[in-house]
Amino acid sequence: MSVILTPGQAGDDPQLLPLLDQVSVKRDGPGRPRQRPDRVLADKAYSSPSTVVRCASVASRWSARRKGPRGPSAAPW
Repeated sequence: MSVILTPGQAGDDPQLLPLLDQVSVKRDGPGRPRQRPDRVLADKAYSSPSTVVRCASVASRWSARRKGPRGPSAAPW
């Protein structure tokens, strides 16, 4: 797990890659921790095409919910 603390008005997206660079995943056996996670899941704030392209090199599998319609008109009924 990794944490970066920023001011409240700062955007989350610019901090994503530095945050992922700090992650280390412990191996089952001996050896250095892995720096590349198997999977990264993110909310739709990180679904912009530029973010997806940048993060595809960091994680084996990258998944973020796509941005869709908002508000009451987005209801399925």
